[in-house]
Amino acid sequence: DMLIWYNEEVGDSFRYFAVDSRLMPVSYQNTGIFYAPVVLSDNRVEDFIEIVAIYQGNQITLDQAAALPPEERAQLQYQLVWKRSFYESMFYRTFMGYSGFDQGPEFTDKGIPFVSGDLAQSPPMPAWNMTNWRVVHRTIHWNPADAQNISKFPRDWKAISHDDAIYYKDNEIGTLDDAIRTISSGVIYIKWYAGAWINGTVTTEAGKPVPGATITVHDDYRSLSGYFGPDFVGVPHGTTTTDENGRYSILAPFGNVTLVATNGGSMNYLLLHERNQLNKTNILIPESAAMRQGEYNFTVDMTVPSASQQGILFADADGDGIYDPTVDMPLDNATMTLKGQRGLNVTYQITTYPDGHFNLQDAIPGDYTVSVVHRGHTIGDAGGIPLFPGENKIEDLPIPFSKISGTISLRDGGSVEGTEVIARDLETNVTVTTEADLGGEYSFDG
Repeated sequence: DMLIWYNEEVGDSFRYFAVDSRLMPVSYQNTGIFYAPVVLSDNRVEDFIEIVAIYQGNQITLDQAAALPPEERAQLQYQLVWKRSFYESMFYRTFMGYSGFDQGPEFTDKGIPFVSGDLAQSPPMPAWNMTNWRVVHRTIHWNPADAQNISKFPRDWKAISHDDAIYYKDNEIGTLDDAIRTISSGVIYIKWYAGAWINGTVTTEAGKPVPGATITVHDDYRSLSGYFGPDFVGVPHGTTTTDENGRYSILAPFGNVTLVATNGGSMNYLLLHERNQLNKTNILIPESAAMRQGEYNFTVDMTVPSASQQGILFADADGDGIYDPTVDMPLDNATMTLKGQRGLNVTYQITTYPDGHFNLQDAIPGDYTVSVVHRGHTIGDAGGIPLFPGENKIEDLPIPFSKISGTISLRDGGSVEGTEVIARDLETNVTVTTEADLGGEYSFDG
C-alpha cells in the first residue's frame, strides 16, 4: 500500500530488489558480506547468523570455546548456524526462496538448498511464495562446450541472462548451470507488483461446487535443471482455498500465469499443491493490470472431472479383503455415508442393492471416510475411498469382522475348560457360541 501511494502521489516508484551471491553466508569459513546490509539497517549480525564451536557433540559459543584449555580448543570444530530471521529475510527469500521451515511440520532439518542439510541436493527457487515480488532477471552460467567436454574448458563458463539460457537449452547449445555456480557467482533481480485479482468458481462437470480445494498461482519462470519434475509450471506466489460454493479469489503476478486447483492432502510443500490435480489453467496478466492500471480483475472458472466408484459392500468373513460369494456376506440395503476429508466439506449417502452392490456417481474427487448402517448396526469406521479426477473405479469395499475375546476364571481356581460362552445380537436376537479352552480363554472371530 505504501508503494502504491508513493507511486500515485510522487509519480515515481521503487520496484526492484537485487541480491548478489557475494552476500550469501555459506559456511563458517565463508560468511560473505551479509554483515554489511545487516549493520547498515541497524540490526545485529548474531540475530541472523552465528558461528559456533562443536564441543563434545554440542554447540557452544565462541566465548565459551575461548574459555576451554588450549588442548581442548585445538580439537574443536566450527559451524555456521543460520537463524530463523535469516530464513525470513528479504535477502534469503529472494536468493534461495524456501527453507526447511517451509517444508511442513514433519521436516526437522533446517538446511539451505544446494548448501547444507537435507536440502543440499535441492536447487533454490528464487522469490518462492512471495506474494508481491517475482523474478525478472537471474544470472545463469553457460559453457559453449557440451556436457561431455566441459571439463576440458573450465575457463569458458560465463554469466548469461535467464532468457538467453532458455534459448540455449531449447536449441541444445552448450551446457547450462543454473544452480551451483549461481550461488557462488550470480545476481538475481525481483520486481514488485501490486497484484491483479483473479476470481472464479471451481465446479464439477455436473455443475457441483468443489469446496476446500487449494488454488495456487504460479508465475512463468522456467526451471532449467528439471529437478522439480514435469509438474513444475513456475514459481508459486500464493495459495487460497475455495469456499463452500467453490468460489475463490487470489492475487496474481504479471506474465503468463498458471492457476492450479488441487485437493486430497499430501501437500507438496515446494509447489504448494495437494495430491490430486483438479484443473490447470493459464491466463496472461499484463504488467499494467498487475500494477492496477486499468482493468485488473479477471475471472477464471475451472471445471473438474467427476469421479465414480461401484462395487460390493460385504462383511469380510475370511479377512482377505477379496469378495468371495461362497464365504463372505454382502450387506444388502445398507446405508453408506461418505464424508469428504481435508477441507472437502461434502457428504454423499447411498443405499446398497439387495446383492450388496453400491454405485456412487458424479462425485467430487477427493478422499472420503465411509460409515455404514446395516440392519440396525452402525459401523462408524468402514474404511476410506479415495477418488481421483475422472476416475471410474470398480472396487469392492470389505468390512472386517469384529473379534471378541476374553478369559473366564473361577474364584476357587477350578477348571473352566469347555464352558460355553454365548454372544447375542440385541437387534436381531441372533446368537453364536464358543467354548473356553484349558486356560479359560475364548474368542469369537466374526
